[in-house]
Amino acid sequence: MVQTGVTRLRRRLAGEGALLDFEVLEDFAGQGYTDYLLTASPFGIAEFEGFGGGTTGILASWAIKRQGGFTEDDLEALSRIQRVFAVACRAAI
Repeated sequence: MVQTGVTRLRRRLAGEGALLDFEVLEDFAGQGYTDYLLTASPFGIAEFEGFGGGTTGILASWAIKRQGGFTEDDLEALSRIQRVFAVACRAAI
């Protein structure tokens, strides 16, 4: 995500359409998780003292064990949480 600029990565971990293309996803699936979501909220600050001139922002990951994974309502709620969390972290930094 940091290299490509993608701000959302979702992977089904069980059932039809499961995609375990990262080792950590295999671990989560082995623990019974059925769905995984990783979100990024870039701050848009290219150079920030103490961060070596790299991109800054917040990454958050979420996993669920519910059969069928996340619902659309879950995804919407997590998006709202991510925005609020990112703003709070940005203000604190």
